[in-house]
Amino acid sequence: MPSFVLLALLTFVSGWMAGISRPEGSQLSPSSEAGMRAATVAWLDTLQPAQQKQAVFGMDHAERRAWSNLPKTMFDRYGIAFGEMSDKQRASAHRLLRRVLSSQGYLSVIGIMRADDVLHDLVAQSNASAAERYSYDYYWLGVFGDPRGDGAWGLQLDGHHLALNITATKGKVRVTPTFLGANPVENPSGKYAGTRLLGGMDTLGQELLASLTTKQRKLAVIAEKSPGDVLAGPTKANLIAKRQGVSSIDFTGEQYALLADLVDEYFGTFRGDVYDAAIADFRLDLAEGIHFAWLGGGTDKPYAYRLHGRRNWIEFSNVAGPGSDKLGMNHIHSIWRRLGDDYGDAMLGQTK
Repeated sequence: MPSFVLLALLTFVSGWMAGISRPEGSQLSPSSEAGMRAATVAWLDTLQPAQQKQAVFGMDHAERRAWSNLPKTMFDRYGIAFGEMSDKQRASAHRLLRRVLSSQGYLSVIGIMRADDVLHDLVAQSNASAAERYSYDYYWLGVFGDPRGDGAWGLQLDGHHLALNITATKGKVRVTPTFLGANPVENPSGKYAGTRLLGGMDTLGQELLASLTTKQRKLAVIAEKSPGDVLAGPTKANLIAKRQGVSSIDFTGEQYALLADLVDEYFGTFRGDVYDAAIADFRLDLAEGIHFAWLGGGTDKPYAYRLHGRRNWIEFSNVAGPGSDKLGMNHIHSIWRRLGDDYGDAMLGQTK
């Protein structure tokens, strides 16, 4: 594609790209990190002394990288669970989440947590003991380092289908790996029947695939069968290898617009400055070519897609989980990783 055509398409994609001028790795507004820090300290101040010991870990503690999308009883977690908090502590925890997340992201995260109550009731219809592993109560909040000081610190929210890993220092913030999932994606019954979680990640991925030409689709579909889950899940970032699929360099304007909307579903989880920096970073990837890959056949069976640039890895999987015989393809996992800088590794190296 001629360079002037690529430039025009990059400008076309949407205002969220064209208006951002921060270079890669640039410092965020100190107020963003300072606000997160203040909200974290405010939550810690609501805890009893014994709870504070339970909630705070060193930056080098193994728990900072120990998270899972599995439910309670299948993975041991540390920190303070929402079920252990008082009303005052939970209210403060929610204020903290709203400092980290956008309105869209906050509603998604709370929806994921509430979905575990829905799943509890669905599973209880056939297996009462298995249902006890699912609950809004079973999401753990932990703090790393000392947010009261001026050094590096971190925050983690971890539970079934949810992992937020926040690392911050000196005005800079990193928010990967981020794992968001849901089961059920769409409520099948009751007064909330039809309400849906994370639907844009799914439908926009399908629309991007449908927009491809025959030639592009042959490049994009790298497997006729889904691997059944995300490749680079917990502890598996090392499995990310060479880029596969069709390059965005060959996309039309319509396809660029779909790609822009799709990545917005992931980056839009977070607040202004964090979101802006993610988009600026992704813009550099886009100029070099993002690879879109699809794994699976039709959407009535498990399928997955990947977006792979030099700096970012986004992955989505619609899996045939428990209850799929009745609910259909209604169980999704997604992950966003910042290559070389998950948990702020590159950022912390720069500031040591």
